Amino acid sequence: MEEIDILYEVKSLDLSIKRRLFELHQEENLRICPSPLQMRILKFLSHSEKNPVFLKDLQEHFEISKAAISDVIDKMQKKGFLEKSAYEKDGRKVQILLLDLGREMLSSLEENARCVREEIIKDISPSELELFLSISHKMQENLKKEGKIC
Repeated sequence: MEEIDILYEVKSLDLSIKRRLFELHQEENLRICPSPLQMRILKFLSHSEKNPVFLKDLQEHFEISKAAISDVIDKMQKKGFLEKSAYEKDGRKVQILLLDLGREMLSSLEENARCVREEIIKDISPSELELFLSISHKMQENLKKEGKIC
């Protein structure tokens, strides 16, 4: 039996998903489409609207540097997805607020993602999908283990 290159297979699947999402975004003429990280940030902000969100919250949640999250937030602000404003309870803190354009973009992108999810699992049984998810989670855990030497 030929050795399976799991890294190639996973990367190919990831690329196919991104291409399909890009096609859907192009069909809708989404000129200012957010990057994958920006999309995750929009989703995080959308689910956190009842609580104030600060740069530090995003930095910790997405496990990226302060400089990197600041850069992404600045780009998103220029696109009109969000705004930074002084926190009313402590003027030294900067709160990140989701704007209407960010909500609209997230809604459109989530609809596209729903379509791709439906396409990708077509003709896959619930048990096959459950097995795939189980294996995927195990692979992620394997990569998270510290001190793992090949």
